[in-house]
Amino acid sequence: MKRLILLLAFAAVLVGLPGTAGAADGDNLRTIIADRTGTACASYNDAGDHFSVGVGIAFDGTNLLISCYSDNTVTAVDPADGSQVGIHSITGASSLGALAWDNGRGLLWACSAFNQVGTIDLATNAFTYAFTIAGSGVLDKGCFDGLAYDGADDTLWASGDVSRTVEHFSITGTELSSNDIGLGDCNGGYASSGIAVGGPLLYLANNGCAQIYRAPKDFSSESLFATFPARLEDLECDNLTFASIGKDAIWSIDAYDNILNAWEIPAESCIFGGGGEEPNPGFVTGGGSVFTSSGVRVTHGFELHCTATDEPNSLQVNWGKGNKFHLTGLTSASCSDDPAISPEPPAASFDTHRGSGTGKYNGVPGATAEWTITDAGEPGTSDTMTLTIRDAANVVVLTVSGTLNNGNHQAHDG
Repeated sequence: MKRLILLLAFAAVLVGLPGTAGAADGDNLRTIIADRTGTACASYNDAGDHFSVGVGIAFDGTNLLISCYSDNTVTAVDPADGSQVGIHSITGASSLGALAWDNGRGLLWACSAFNQVGTIDLATNAFTYAFTIAGSGVLDKGCFDGLAYDGADDTLWASGDVSRTVEHFSITGTELSSNDIGLGDCNGGYASSGIAVGGPLLYLANNGCAQIYRAPKDFSSESLFATFPARLEDLECDNLTFASIGKDAIWSIDAYDNILNAWEIPAESCIFGGGGEEPNPGFVTGGGSVFTSSGVRVTHGFELHCTATDEPNSLQVNWGKGNKFHLTGLTSASCSDDPAISPEPPAASFDTHRGSGTGKYNGVPGATAEWTITDAGEPGTSDTMTLTIRDAANVVVLTVSGTLNNGNHQAHDG
């Protein structure tokens, strides 16, 4: 109880600190007490047991969304004062941890049971499973403490509960990298916690401590951003709430109280909802063949838009002795320009298409595919295709990456 009183007193002091023009990066812009009445996280066991744990925070452009590990609720609160807007009782998930808002899809990414990743549709309160991180989530890989959606390339960043690493995944669960981190001398080196992204840099909280670090996405360096008079867990970007005073913020949450803090960050360094660029109206067409590492010829043909909601979209892949994949739905899509690649002629503002979708594998629905397609100009001999296909049981049935043996890819501006 003494700890709660001290925290409330601390919050009262910080609430009185305005976000003035003289504020600097790392300064407190606002402290609020979230009203979680009606949830198991409405109050906390102060005897050290901490059965009511809520480490997840997200921002949907209007409200803050916070998780409660103890009862699978997501509470929406007003970022102005912490007043309760509503409670979402989530079905299909257990032990909710870190959260991240995906503004492009209008969905909430969530960590369930320490290492299961999926989306929550707040209109239906249903959790849709996406993939499981291969780890326990405690002293290992997972997503309980940190989960962030990256709109720049439609991917996810995750960290477990008291973990040494940060993982990078495609939205269907392909591990793109696993990164050892330092983040200061915190908890014996088990340093990772909250993650926020919405631009070129990652913002990383060290586990249960009071610091945020910044790192490029290749983790070639780590630099201390600021030290705070508060414990930090999950993080989320917010470039809207304080726009009237010309400030951008990162919100943080502590596992063991209902206090939420907004900390000032450099302008436009972390856009809410994953950031990313404006939807690209362009599309790619083409086809050809590449060979697997074992020499199997893989032929493909496609028309794919840069925005998943634009149509039409098609992808047909054939390989081996009668194997085939037929795309039935585009799940994600993004187009970007790689300075090392030139799609000319003809001219286009991008050269790389990354996407994923659902379809039929040998006529059976429920299969998925992920790809990266490049257009490196005419006549197509430098164009590339990287492709992974999984069957309905999530078993990889094809993986291939290489330069076209024949064929051509073409990028088109909308």
